[in-house]
Amino acid sequence: MNTDYALASALVECSNNHWIIISYDIWCQFSTNLIKHFCECFSDVLPIVSHVRGAIPSAHIQGHLLHCQVLWAFKYIKYSGETYREMIESSWAEQNQTAGSTKEQNDGHHHNTLDDFFGYWNWTKYHQMSKCHYIDLTISEAKFRNSCYAYTAV
Repeated sequence: MNTDYALASALVECSNNHWIIISYDIWCQFSTNLIKHFCECFSDVLPIVSHVRGAIPSAHIQGHLLHCQVLWAFKYIKYSGETYREMIESSWAEQNQTAGSTKEQNDGHHHNTLDDFFGYWNWTKYHQMSKCHYIDLTISEAKFRNSCYAYTAV
């Protein structure tokens, strides 16, 4: 029920989207009663839910049955391409290291520590992304110049 509530809350903001693809590790199980649950509890979001498509992230789908792999792999779903969708879990290895220092803290300190941790983690991630984008831009510019030269040389 918590997952349904979180999904309904997120979908309220998506009424103008042309397509919505949800990445969920157990989409094969979750999707079976999705429409039924939304009819009962979140009927105002039902028009949006009815055109939602879901998929299982690439690293998790390998542990599913072949039937699930064919139905719910991102690579077989229109508009998703070769989507990986495991980025949300890439912080877990580092996040688990905070457990030792946060397990004895009260709720306020626990929240503040995790908030600081994720803030730093996100800052680091975006800092590294900017470096990658700069490198990609530099390579693209060089390829563009070579293409222009090859085109005008003919």
